Amino acid sequence: MPFGYEGSGFLDFPLLDLLHSCPDPIWCIRTSDRKWMFLTLGMEELLRMPIPDFLVRFSLGMVIHPDDMGAFNSFLEEAQSDGSASVEIRMIRGDQSEVWVALRAVGHRDDSGVCKYLVGIARDVSELRRYQQELRKSELKWKTVLDNAGEAFLTVDRSGRITYVNKSFETILGYDRNKVVGESLWALVPEDQRSIIDYQWSLRNIRWQRRYEIELLRSDGSRIPVRIIATVVKGFSSDPEDYLHFGFIDDLTQEKRIYREQKDQLKFLKTLLDTIPNPVFYKDAKGRYQGFNRAFQELFGLGDGDFQMEPEVLPEEFVARDVSSDMELLKNPGTMSFDFSMGSDDDRRDFVIRKASFFDHCGRVGGFVGVMTEITSMKRMERVLREAKERAEASSRAKMAFVSHISHEIRTPMNAVVGLSEVLLEECRDPDMRRDLELIHQASSSLMDILGDILDIAAVEAGKLKLEMVPFSIEEVCSPIFSLMGAEAERKGLDFVQRIDRSARGFFLGDPLRVRQLLWNLLSNAVKFTERGTVSTRITWKDGGVLFVVSDTGVGIDEEHLDRIFGYFERGEDLLTRRLPGTGLGLALCKSLVFLMGGTIEVRSSKGEGSEFSFWLPLERASEAALPKKDQEPEVPELPKGLKVLLAEDNWANQRLMTTVLRRMGLDVLCASDGKEALGIFEQEGPFDMVLMDVQMPVMDGLEVTRRIRGMEKGSGRRTLIVGLTAFSSPEDRKACVEAGMDRFLAKPVSPSRLRKELGRIWAFTSKEKSLIDPAVLLEMADGSKELAKDFASDVLKMIPSYVSSLESAVESGLSAEGVADKVEKSLHRLKGTAGYLGALSLEKDLADMLHRWRDRGNLQVLEGLPDLIDKLKGLEEELKRYLGDDA
Repeated sequence: MPFGYEGSGFLDFPLLDLLHSCPDPIWCIRTSDRKWMFLTLGMEELLRMPIPDFLVRFSLGMVIHPDDMGAFNSFLEEAQSDGSASVEIRMIRGDQSEVWVALRAVGHRDDSGVCKYLVGIARDVSELRRYQQELRKSELKWKTVLDNAGEAFLTVDRSGRITYVNKSFETILGYDRNKVVGESLWALVPEDQRSIIDYQWSLRNIRWQRRYEIELLRSDGSRIPVRIIATVVKGFSSDPEDYLHFGFIDDLTQEKRIYREQKDQLKFLKTLLDTIPNPVFYKDAKGRYQGFNRAFQELFGLGDGDFQMEPEVLPEEFVARDVSSDMELLKNPGTMSFDFSMGSDDDRRDFVIRKASFFDHCGRVGGFVGVMTEITSMKRMERVLREAKERAEASSRAKMAFVSHISHEIRTPMNAVVGLSEVLLEECRDPDMRRDLELIHQASSSLMDILGDILDIAAVEAGKLKLEMVPFSIEEVCSPIFSLMGAEAERKGLDFVQRIDRSARGFFLGDPLRVRQLLWNLLSNAVKFTERGTVSTRITWKDGGVLFVVSDTGVGIDEEHLDRIFGYFERGEDLLTRRLPGTGLGLALCKSLVFLMGGTIEVRSSKGEGSEFSFWLPLERASEAALPKKDQEPEVPELPKGLKVLLAEDNWANQRLMTTVLRRMGLDVLCASDGKEALGIFEQEGPFDMVLMDVQMPVMDGLEVTRRIRGMEKGSGRRTLIVGLTAFSSPEDRKACVEAGMDRFLAKPVSPSRLRKELGRIWAFTSKEKSLIDPAVLLEMADGSKELAKDFASDVLKMIPSYVSSLESAVESGLSAEGVADKVEKSLHRLKGTAGYLGALSLEKDLADMLHRWRDRGNLQVLEGLPDLIDKLKGLEEELKRYLGDDA
């Protein structure tokens, strides 16, 4: 029943229905006995129990939470006495759960003013209280965060009143937060700063964040520079137009101080840079100029407004080098330098620019600093010195070229003198005549040695002297020298002492010819300049090399002249006397050779007490097994008498010598003095069995004559043996001789005995019609090592079947098949090179002709010649097997 004990007449039914429709329970209590006079049905829903149960429970004190019963009674008393009251209490529901209920009551008084009834309404406020509790927690949390923040923080309402400040605000500005809250924001702003705050306040309707700097007043009246970050926030009250200003305040005192200090430092650095005479500039990492000093400004004519200049205001050459150096320093941070020149030749200025990269706080390249140093005077001096050096070197080269040329010119006739005296000595039986001839032969041979020294020096100066690196024995190199010099010393009545320590015995890697040359020069000087006493030689191992010491008791040298003793054209005897012969080249050559081999040479001497020359060479030890095996040279047969020989030699002395030697060998010799004459004699007086062809001749050189002779022989089935004569024996010279068509060549000058020996060997080889390879050439290519020669021959033997197979395939399928032509051409090229190393000159020539036809007339003629080539390769295979013997 929705109403109390007074019966149903308490309220009219229409009004009762209206009250029951209200979701919040409406109630009425009689004050005299606190009976419930009326309850709407909303109470059942609120407390989850029927109204009768509620009345029973209430009477038993089971509806109001025990802890809130006092508050409930106070609420009733207040309403009864004051006419109205409100309270929030907990009530116990039918399911024993608790619910927060807000009660509001109004007293109803009778005519006498006595309050007889309390009428009120109840509302469930559990959810609202939960929201309020969470809000309080949230408010406490953000206030705690703000209080612990390093920045000052405040909130200002729409009227400009401060509503909240944090602890940092108190610390920075010195105000008590409890006192400053409620004060006007303008009270904290100095008079001269209020225009700033007025303007910012005018922007309050702008929702985005604003940032500005201003000065505020501390509690002690002092001013403090700050940065304020302000934001307008709405939704803090029921009024949608209400808002708060949130503001974070940064203390700029330290920042402003640092800024002032940095500004002062920049002024100082600018002044410092401007006092530096060198142009200085600096750029950012993107290559944009950030500044420069006065010297840089004056150098390029820049104005004060060109601080962040465009590169176009600088010379194009400078910009190009500058940008490329920026890129390099970005990739490889550090320092670098480059040269730069500006101006015309008349007013040219040279600079060296040193640049360095610097790093930002993140460790990345932040930019570049460049310093320019003018080196115009130094460059000018360098040019002067370089030109002087070039003139001196040109003069030296001209001198050495002249000396070398004269030496060549002298050596040619001197070779004739040496050779003819040797020929005459072989036949002369008269003792007096032989003595004179021996004197001529010795003198001319000595002169040839001097010419050899001159040519060696010229080769050293030109950087063309090549050193060998072969195993050799110190004893074998020194023994002949000791024998010859010992005999000369004995002739002069000198004691000759030589000793090779055990430490220096054995085998070493080096150039034995140059070691022999060094020791010969020093020993011959020692014997020459010693009239009495001793000449001694000691060879020992020291400091990872071999030390040669030659001492004598001769005339000696003044100490003041020792620093010039190794100079060109300086003679030791010039420093004492001119009574002894010499050119002054021997010691200079010794020094050049020692330095070329990486060694050292020294001299110790005193006038009248003799001299000691020593040189040290860094020779590595070698095992005896590394020595090339010198096979016993086969006996060379003599040339058949009656052979018809054409000698083409432009020098009359050499022509006379060689003609004499050849005719005494029983040969029929015709001579020509130039290439054109030689070609004419070959055409008119041929055929010849052999042609000795000087490579360098007037009118027509020997190479051209050889090419024309080979052209004349084409199709005749004949090939004349042509031997080239040349003073130059480099690989390029040898290649030119072979390509021209020469079969062999001899290096000039050539002695009579060597001429007989070499021609006999060449003829013996070429007279073997079925022989393809020349074992002597193969042995020479292997540096005299028969083992290496056989290894090479074995490798060639293994490759021949593949060459034969590819050529036979070409014969069978033709050259039109895919890839066959290329394969054949490659085979011909490789075979040509291999034939040269084997000394198979006829095969090499055939291959050269085939390649020539391949290029000039197509590959059809080559295809026709392949069967003959295959037969020759099979013959070469059999010959190599015979050469290798059991090793095949």
